[in-house]
Amino acid sequence: MEIRTKDLPGLVGKQVVVETDYATIEGEVLATTSDAIVLRTKAGTSVVELSRMIDIRLADPATKIVRRKIRPATIQLVRQHLLDRHGMQWDLMKLTSPSSALALHELTDHTNLGHQHRADTEEE
Repeated sequence: MEIRTKDLPGLVGKQVVVETDYATIEGEVLATTSDAIVLRTKAGTSVVELSRMIDIRLADPATKIVRRKIRPATIQLVRQHLLDRHGMQWDLMKLTSPSSALALHELTDHTNLGHQHRADTEEE
């Protein structure tokens, strides 16, 4: 890729991979000048001179996944929770009472799901 200084300001705030004549550096672009770019990396901050750059490209999106900690299901929200977080079918949830949905949810083993219920959380 041809590196043009006029394109660099558009990279501020974006995650990039910069290949130089001495290393490959990945990080968030903090600032650009006509001579260099400043990157926030996992190890700190790097200033990369344009004269040393061979290539620059947008980094691939993060692939990290996490297990969410969410509030316990309530009788008012449990049917929506079962739809959104447990993949229950719409037609089934329309016909299920909130109390039956809550009972179903309490029987569900959450040890290997993408979320855990905790009373001390803010989400959901």
